[in-house]
Amino acid sequence: MEQKLKTVEDKIKKIEGELNQLKEEVQVRDSEAHRRMDELKNSIDSLKGDTKDIKNGMSTILKRQESFTDFLKEIVSRTFRWFFLTIAVFAAIIGVLVNADLSHLF
Repeated sequence: MEQKLKTVEDKIKKIEGELNQLKEEVQVRDSEAHRRMDELKNSIDSLKGDTKDIKNGMSTILKRQESFTDFLKEIVSRTFRWFFLTIAVFAAIIGVLVNADLSHLF
C-alpha cells in the first residue's frame, strides 16, 4: 500500500513538473506573442506615418504641377496675344501704306 502511495505521489510530482514546464512555455510564448504584436503595431504606425508623408508629398507635387501648368498657359496666352497683335499691327501698317496716296512722293 505504501509503495502504491509512493508511486501515486511520484506520478503527481511528475505531472506537477510537466504542468509547471507547460506553464513556463505558455508564458514564454505569450510574452513572445506580445512582443510580436508590439512590433506589428509599431510597423503599422510607421506605415501610417509613411503613407501620410507620401500623401502630403503627392499633394505638394500636384499643387506645383498645377501652378506650373497655369504658368505655361499664361505664357502661351501672352505669346499668342503678342503674335496676333503684331500681325494686326503689320496688317494695319501695310493697309495704310497700300491705300495711301504716295504719288506726291514721286
